[in-house]
Amino acid sequence: MLPSIELQGNFIQSLISEAREKGYRTVETDSDVQRIWAETVQAISKVTVFDHVKSWIQNENVEGKQKYSAFSLAGLKTYIAKLNEESAASFPSFVTVK
Repeated sequence: MLPSIELQGNFIQSLISEAREKGYRTVETDSDVQRIWAETVQAISKVTVFDHVKSWIQNENVEGKQKYSAFSLAGLKTYIAKLNEESAASFPSFVTVK
């Protein structure tokens, strides 16, 4: 978890820096991109061991919560590649307002 937290922090810092440079007042994730990402994360999670065990990674440590993976389980290299791709393309998955 720690390497991904550092990656996410750096990614967010880059996004904020670019937003400031371009004079954006707001930055939000595109809702369609967000939905597709969530579906992808869930599909990947379903083929891992986490789909077969009770785990906090799937929200199963809280009574009544729906089973849901909040983590990309496709591997750190894949996650790094996705973040790098997004940054290199100037954050196309985000909607901005000047």
